[in-house]
Amino acid sequence: RFPIERGRQRVGIKEIFDHRLAASGTKRRWNNVEVAHDMNELLCDLQTQLAQGGREAFTTCKIHVKADGQYEASYGYDAIDWDALLLPEWNFLSYKIENLVKIRRDGKRIEAGMDAQSLMALGWRPDKIVRIEWQADGANFARDTVGGVLAKVTPDCKYMALLEMIEEAGVSANRLSVVDSRGKQLCVIPNNHLIDGKEMAGKFAWFEPAQFNPAFCFGVIFQGESASGSEQFQFDIAPYSGCIMAIRRSQ
Repeated sequence: RFPIERGRQRVGIKEIFDHRLAASGTKRRWNNVEVAHDMNELLCDLQTQLAQGGREAFTTCKIHVKADGQYEASYGYDAIDWDALLLPEWNFLSYKIENLVKIRRDGKRIEAGMDAQSLMALGWRPDKIVRIEWQADGANFARDTVGGVLAKVTPDCKYMALLEMIEEAGVSANRLSVVDSRGKQLCVIPNNHLIDGKEMAGKFAWFEPAQFNPAFCFGVIFQGESASGSEQFQFDIAPYSGCIMAIRRSQ
């Protein structure tokens, strides 16, 4: 509810921002990405619920707020140019990830551009990747994961999805997270999801190309368990927020 005293009116995103900032006591910094991310979390929660419920995601939302705090919302479903909306430099600020190197437990280095066929041609047997190194804005960065890691740079080269094997309370578990080009963690995607009305606990297994907005999102396979058995899905995820943009069954 927004305490607006001017009667019924149309409220835009900026006005909601202003109220949220005033309520939290946060200094207004309109162009600050952290503020945009704060509001984006609310919208992404709704987007995720729509995807998990198999409902069409709206592309526009108009909120009408009354003096008593009650509101009505109307939605539009016109097509959106997602590339134009999500990719401009002013929207999600980040330097590009370059020269990603994956270092295996045996010390061998998988340079950028080397694929599975290249490794087979060299006679390398499979082994865990325990360290990744990269460059961004002329600086060097690295991340170590003793239990092993799969790393996927997003198509725009500004973010990296990490599927790490970690230890929590003596139990090994896969953790899916997203970091920016400097290695700062932006979000962690949980291993429990509500899909088609069923609570599912599971794990993320490997990366796939996204089918929803492939120029921006990344795809990942989720293997879930529910009361009715095991099922497998592909999630297409927006890297900056961790918002699940689309869910589909996978074989």
